[in-house]
Amino acid sequence: MHHRLAIALNIREGEGRLVTLLLIHSFFIGMAKIFTSASASAIFVDKFSAQSLPYVYIGVAVVVSLVGLGYTQLEARLHFTSLLVTNLSVLLGGLILFRLLLALIPDTIYPALGLMIWFEVIWAMTSLEFWSLAGQLFDLRQSKRLFGLIGSGDVTAVIISGFAMPTIVSTLGVQNLLFLSMAGLIGSLALLVLITRLYAYKLSKVDQPTDVGSQAKRSPSTPFYRDLFKNHYRILIFGLSAVAIITYYIIDNAFFDQAQGQFDNAAQLAAFVGNFLAASNIVALIARVLVSAPFIERYGLLGGLLSLPVIIVIGGLGVIITGSIWGSIPLIFWLTTGIKVYDSAIRFSIYKSVGLILYQPLSADEQRRLLTTVESFIEPIAGGVAGLLLLFLSAYLGWGAIQLYYALLIIVPIWLILIVLLNREYTQRLVKALAKRQLGGDLLALVDGTSLAVIKQGIDSEHVGETIFSLYVLEEIDHGSFGYFLRRALRHPAPEVRLDALSRIERNNVYSALRNVRLLARYESNVTVRARALRVLAALGGPEIVEEMGSHLNDADLEIRQGALVGLLRSGGIEGILMAGQYFFAAMNSPDPVERRLAAQVLGEVEISSFYVPLLTLLQDKDVTVQKAALIAAGKLQSPQLWPVVVKFVSDPALSATAASILVAGGVAVIPAIKKALTHLTLSPANQLRYIRILGRIQGDQAQTILEIFLSHPDPAIRYRAMNALSLSHYHVPPNKVEQVHVTIKAVVAHLVWILTTLSELDADHILDPLRNALLYEFHQGRDRLFLLLSFIYDSDSILQAREIVQTRHVDPDKQAYALEALDLLLSDTLKRWLLPLFDATIAPAQRLKLLSAHFAQGSVGQSRRLHQIISGSEDGLTPWTVGCALNVVAEKSLVEMQPIIVNALAATHPFIRETALKALATLSRKNPNGYIEKLINDPDPQVSRLAKHLQANNAGNDKPMFLTLEKVLILKSADIFAEVPEADLIGIAAIMEEVEVSHGTTIFEQGDTGTCMYLIASGQIRIHMADQILVELGARDTFGEFALFETQLRTASATALTDSVVLRLDQGPFYELMTDQSEVARGIIRVLIRRLQGLNQRLNISDEQPAPTTTPKTKTEAHQTIIQGIMDKLEEE
Repeated sequence: MHHRLAIALNIREGEGRLVTLLLIHSFFIGMAKIFTSASASAIFVDKFSAQSLPYVYIGVAVVVSLVGLGYTQLEARLHFTSLLVTNLSVLLGGLILFRLLLALIPDTIYPALGLMIWFEVIWAMTSLEFWSLAGQLFDLRQSKRLFGLIGSGDVTAVIISGFAMPTIVSTLGVQNLLFLSMAGLIGSLALLVLITRLYAYKLSKVDQPTDVGSQAKRSPSTPFYRDLFKNHYRILIFGLSAVAIITYYIIDNAFFDQAQGQFDNAAQLAAFVGNFLAASNIVALIARVLVSAPFIERYGLLGGLLSLPVIIVIGGLGVIITGSIWGSIPLIFWLTTGIKVYDSAIRFSIYKSVGLILYQPLSADEQRRLLTTVESFIEPIAGGVAGLLLLFLSAYLGWGAIQLYYALLIIVPIWLILIVLLNREYTQRLVKALAKRQLGGDLLALVDGTSLAVIKQGIDSEHVGETIFSLYVLEEIDHGSFGYFLRRALRHPAPEVRLDALSRIERNNVYSALRNVRLLARYESNVTVRARALRVLAALGGPEIVEEMGSHLNDADLEIRQGALVGLLRSGGIEGILMAGQYFFAAMNSPDPVERRLAAQVLGEVEISSFYVPLLTLLQDKDVTVQKAALIAAGKLQSPQLWPVVVKFVSDPALSATAASILVAGGVAVIPAIKKALTHLTLSPANQLRYIRILGRIQGDQAQTILEIFLSHPDPAIRYRAMNALSLSHYHVPPNKVEQVHVTIKAVVAHLVWILTTLSELDADHILDPLRNALLYEFHQGRDRLFLLLSFIYDSDSILQAREIVQTRHVDPDKQAYALEALDLLLSDTLKRWLLPLFDATIAPAQRLKLLSAHFAQGSVGQSRRLHQIISGSEDGLTPWTVGCALNVVAEKSLVEMQPIIVNALAATHPFIRETALKALATLSRKNPNGYIEKLINDPDPQVSRLAKHLQANNAGNDKPMFLTLEKVLILKSADIFAEVPEADLIGIAAIMEEVEVSHGTTIFEQGDTGTCMYLIASGQIRIHMADQILVELGARDTFGEFALFETQLRTASATALTDSVVLRLDQGPFYELMTDQSEVARGIIRVLIRRLQGLNQRLNISDEQPAPTTTPKTKTEAHQTIIQGIMDKLEEE
């Protein structure tokens, strides 16, 4: 029985308990609303008269706005759960206060006025509490299924309580209805606490104060409403909302004016209000469930918007005519009651649904801003205006219900004009938004005729993106004509559209398209589309078309064969598998790697996890393209037996990025295999870093448990990467480890103070500039570690957003101030004293050091001692680049007394330190002391070994120059394209650069050659030319051919050496492999390319005013855009 009910209500496994709790929660809220409404309105009309209601409307406009402002302020200070509990607690406290006031000062009118206003606050704030909670507990798809169900508890409570109201009032009395309202709020509060405890894991990411970034954005220099009134469409929405609210209050006032005269006392009025609310909610429920969707689909946006004002005008005319002929008779009361019921029912069903459709042409962000503005700004102001208007008409002119409908007939035409204008503007905006694929929000709202007509037109658009997006929208809203439009899209001239339509036909099992797909499989000219059509044909036709599919297994085209194989293996049943199997194994065992790659691709497209065994063989293939195809197929099969094999490819430079992306997609299922791989003692630091990155992207408790181990790793680079990985999943240390984090923070701060002190003790000699820059980079990285550590013990989102602001160069001072203020509020006093001087960019270095020295004293030891500390490793956590720079200073300054510490550096783990130490030792000694050169000739690192051999040759009289890695890094850094990449990250690039000596007159490459590398001139001059036309002559530190580094392309010009030169060549393949491991390199290059692109665009804009002599700038702009996209694709793949 329970199972059948869940199916009927579309409640899926695991959702039952939460839905039940929220349904009860909603019921209690409905209780609070109806009993407060009945009590407040009856007491008010008994104490005052309907002519005094405008005071309520004015009060509501002021109080609700102030409450909304207060709520916004609390959002920035309270956790999400605490905010909701505070909300309901304040509402409950208000009811208790008003009940006490009614008892203590029964003859005073003000409690009645205040209670009426407080009811509107309860109505607004309980809805905010409930839907905020539900929105965080369900995802978008669940929301679409379940929100209607869980919201029905409110309506049910109103209907039941409303019809029982006469009996309840006669038993308890009007004022005591507030006790039932309190019971409703207490029940809601209890359910809220229970739900937030049971489902705390669902609220963990939102259960925190508003982020630092949003606070920074609300700086005084950027007023929130400044731009909202500059848009014609927004102004029309604001006007429509305002007029609709004003009419609501006029109808409300007329209704109570008539109701007051029909009943003798407050008890009778309260009973009537209860019955009225029950009846109007029944009508609203029927309208929402049975009428709203078909009405909107049939009559469209215009019909939906007119559904309210047109009937109100007709009813209003009935009131005016009746009153003019017969005067104030009971029929007037029933007419005003009928209009009020209709208004309450339709306004919150059909009219509200259509109103939300108006926001669809806007982006999601603009929708949120506009809705917030309408609900918290426009509607309260409109309510205040309505109150002032009604105060004048009722209190001053003495108008009753009949005369108020005269005023309504004056306002409704404005309403109708706004509706017509908005309908026209909406259609135009929707067409533009569809063309740009920028529809935001809930696409299920797009069910009106106007929207659907525009979307259907998009199917026939010549723009591919617009057509595909239209199909996407129709699929999302599950439109009845979706199958028809898919069949229509199969005739679209663009193959991309036909492919997309085929995918949707297969995914949705659109059997009505079988004939169309069969025709496409036979006669389609595009091979890719035809191959996909074969696969879809098998899916729709099943085993009955095996023979028809078999005829394509010998096709000469690989794509056609692949489509047939996939179709038969996926959908052909036993007969299809047997038929396709022999062809598949023939391809798998073929000597041709193209055939073997086809076999791997087929398995990936079939996506049957039990078909994993052939992949074990293909993953061991000698051809890297076959291995890559097999890896991708393994990612699609998600078979547990394949993960241990896939994990091994993380250490393969050529396939590391592919393996990493597949493992991340595999999620928690791959973690045991990664954990086992990390236990290997021979695992290199580079591979450890790769596994850490993968775990960081997988996230979850299991990944965090492994990553926690690396927080105490001896390698600072691995510790830092583990911190970054943990921060991605909002990691928080358990309470028993918080003190340990404080100890680590203290150690990092002490390290940063050491860096600041060292910088202050270095002399001004330019030889120390690389070391100075290295220490500044260390300082920046140390601050970053502090932010990551703070995110483990404080609200992670707030800390990480403060990190983004503080760590960004050239940041807006206002944002910086807001971020620091947020940290000041979050951190303990001790941490504030340690950290704020480090984070505040306005503090001068000397002052910063003085502030921190009180807590972290660093004695002055002089420059030589600082160099000794850096090289010896006594100061933990420094990068190899910093140590190398210090070694270079020792050599350049001929600090012979430091030779012993340099000798020790020859045994360093990092090859860059060994190389720089060897060169420094040779520079200081001018000979080969103790045979150190011979010891390093067989060094495992080729660059160190090469230097040792070079020095040995020099000692023998061959004085040929050689560029050290350090020199290459400095040359790279001076090149514009690498200017934004930190020197510490350029070591890897320098290590893979090849020195190429070119003699005078030598051609490096010819125009039209295929380019796969870039060059950087170390010394000499290079001419770039097209035949005899000289384009440019380049010298030391200039680069050429850099576009080919990012995208294989034909050389657009030739390069010839003007003098004997040395160039450093960087090949595309090794560079992309390195970029996989060091995304910082890619980000730095992207920043430079974007800056170049902006400069080129500015020059293009300037040159638009006069004829341009050449199209080169446009060509460069397109090239930069292509390069940036290529790098982003590589990062996404990684």
